[in-house]
Amino acid sequence: GMKLAVLTGDAKFHHLFLFDCCDEDGDMIEVLVNGERFAIIPLTHHGATISVPVSASQATSLATRGLHDGGGGVTVGCVSSSGTTYLRRMSVGETQAVDLVRQ
Repeated sequence: GMKLAVLTGDAKFHHLFLFDCCDEDGDMIEVLVNGERFAIIPLTHHGATISVPVSASQATSLATRGLHDGGGGVTVGCVSSSGTTYLRRMSVGETQAVDLVRQ
């Protein structure tokens, strides 16, 4: 569905900046768009920006899943048009929803 939305121009891209908001200790996350793997991000204090397609005609969900915990839980900070969000500490395998676009 999302591939077709991108190809037909139905999707707009929104930027998401992800960073390790506590100790830089090797945490890694997986970003899921509509439940499907979109990207794997090693978390650092420097951070990484990804561009996420959001469909204009269908609901788009975004979540993060903990892949590797360097110690003390997977700690994620997110910056999007919704503002800055600090997710609760995640365990490996745990998933949390992320707001990408201010409603």
